[in-house]
Amino acid sequence: MEQITAPRDGAAPNPPDAQGGGRSARALVECLDAIPGVGPTGAKIILAEIGTDMSRFPTPEHLVSWAKLCARTTQSGPKNTAGPTGKGNSWLKGALGEAASAAARTDTFLGARYRRIVKRRGHSKALVAVARSILVIAWHLLNDPDTP
Repeated sequence: MEQITAPRDGAAPNPPDAQGGGRSARALVECLDAIPGVGPTGAKIILAEIGTDMSRFPTPEHLVSWAKLCARTTQSGPKNTAGPTGKGNSWLKGALGEAASAAARTDTFLGARYRRIVKRRGHSKALVAVARSILVIAWHLLNDPDTP
């Protein structure tokens, strides 16, 4: 966890306010652990894969698109159909999938979202939707240090 705060090129570490709002990696893991379905290991994987510097992703939609968890539409003539989301980061998608599966069994907003979507779209698409919601929550928690 200590290596997360250092830059990849081996240069001197960035100032504390440049990454994660001056919070340590352990504090960020505890913050992500508060999301329903995300445990300490899942929080470490999420943090390791997306990093602490959210300036790369100006909005949560940019992060979701980078992780390939956004909806994709395939159009041929007047017909629009849903397509696969894409490959993306397999380690991040795996951790978010496990977290979404755990969150689906809770009595929280994420569990209610899963139950609402599974009725009309099915199990797999509902899990991807919940995983996307978890990633959006993680972006907000990492981007703003004052977000509870």
